[in-house]
Amino acid sequence: MKRYIITLVLCIFVLSDTGFADTKDNQGYIVKLYFGRTMKDDKDNISYVSDKMFKNFENKYITPAFPDGYTENDARGYWRSPTGTTYSEKTKVVTILADDKSKQLEQKVNNLVNVYEKTYHQESVLVTYTKTDYSFI
Repeated sequence: MKRYIITLVLCIFVLSDTGFADTKDNQGYIVKLYFGRTMKDDKDNISYVSDKMFKNFENKYITPAFPDGYTENDARGYWRSPTGTTYSEKTKVVTILADDKSKQLEQKVNNLVNVYEKTYHQESVLVTYTKTDYSFI
C-alpha cells in the first residue's frame, strides 16, 4: 500500500511539473472572413477568382497582415437575393485566432475586406468575430 501511495504522489508531481495538471485556457477571438469567388463586372459578365488569383491576394495582403498564422479553407457559400433567388459560389474561408478584438485587428480585417472587394468586384465579404477559449496542448 505504501508503495502505491508513493507511486501515485510521484505521478501527480511529474504531471504537475510538465504542465498537464495545470493546462490554462486563454481567451481570445476567432475571426472568420468569407471571400466569395464569383465576380460580376459592370456589364453583368461573370468570371471567377482563380486559385492563382487568390494565392496572389493571400501572399500580398493576408500573410503580411497576419504573419503569426491563419487557416484557409475552401467552402461553398449560399445566399438568397432580394428577388428570392438562391445562389451559391465557391468561397475561401480564412480563420484567424486573435488575443483580443483590438482596433488594430479590426483595421487589418477591414483593410483586407476593402482591397478584396475592390480588386475582385465583390458586393461584400462576410466577417465574424466569435469570443472563444483556446489552448495549445
